[in-house]
Amino acid sequence: MTIPEKLREISKDRLNGSVTIAYSILGSFMEGGPSAEDSGRIIDELENTRKTFSGMGLVRNICSILQATLKKNEDPAEMSHGLFSEIETSSMKAVENADRLFQEKVSFVTISNSSMIKEIMDRNSKNIRTVSLLESRPNLEAIELAKYLKGAGIPCTIYVDASTFYASQETDFCLVGSDSILGDYSLVHKTGTFPLAMSMNHFGKKFYSIGFELKFERSYTMSTYPRFMEHSSLEITSLGFQARNIYFDITPARYISSYITEKGLIPPGK
Repeated sequence: MTIPEKLREISKDRLNGSVTIAYSILGSFMEGGPSAEDSGRIIDELENTRKTFSGMGLVRNICSILQATLKKNEDPAEMSHGLFSEIETSSMKAVENADRLFQEKVSFVTISNSSMIKEIMDRNSKNIRTVSLLESRPNLEAIELAKYLKGAGIPCTIYVDASTFYASQETDFCLVGSDSILGDYSLVHKTGTFPLAMSMNHFGKKFYSIGFELKFERSYTMSTYPRFMEHSSLEITSLGFQARNIYFDITPARYISSYITEKGLIPPGK
């Protein structure tokens, strides 16, 4: 399979998070560099991939870096190996920095099926009383995360859609992943994150998001971010109703207590 064909297959992924998708894209290049005549096609396909994954800053950033690498006639395989290593190192440092939230037994609420949140829970399982799970798009992510937690022996409760009122009161803090962090420090994450953050703020609870350098899209703000892709109504209902099926929303910086990054816990704007 050629690199453009691999990228087209990756662009069909509607289940995995940004780290997994980023690894898949980088893996497409790590087996060897493309021929000179393929570079133009690959640059175009990377642009299509970048547009497809609106909302995922990590995926969009690595696509842009690989495009620039190809345009400069540099080796995309070497660049991909470097980016792969950077993601591994940065994400692990951020996960380690989240340990300070678990110095005693706590309960927290999350939304989406974040690989970094899973790693945090694995590291701190002994100090997790229970995890509250809110559902999000696509594909019943809370159910998948609940299955994982059951296997890990971590108690959890699934809250039906829009139950932020209850989840916010029955937990100590909120901890979510990040799909993109923008230049005004607003957070792009799965649909439902914005009302969850507002509800946590209302009840005086902390709201944390974990990410790392390559997830920042500094050139955008909440008001200038590209329009999110709308997905098929058939993912929600087969009864012929029109449904607005959008995977992401944007949370303003004022609702975020701190970003947890490879550099520590950092309040927005700091």
